[in-house]
Amino acid sequence: AVADELARFPGAREIVWLQEEPENMGAWNSIKGRLYEAHGDTHDIRRVSRFESGSPACGSARVHAQEHAELIARA
Repeated sequence: AVADELARFPGAREIVWLQEEPENMGAWNSIKGRLYEAHGDTHDIRRVSRFESGSPACGSARVHAQEHAELIARA
């Protein structure tokens, strides 16, 4: 569970949800309420993902690699 992982990092004050899927896809919309309810009083919570899109993939290996690198840098 998230609480068990957070216990390993007692000085952490931020939770970053990193997902490779676009903002409107992936698990973020399902999990964000639970994260804020359980940890919002003690941690800053933010999401890093690709921008909202109608497609889960960009269709170009080069663009995918560039977007992936940008996601990691933003996290």
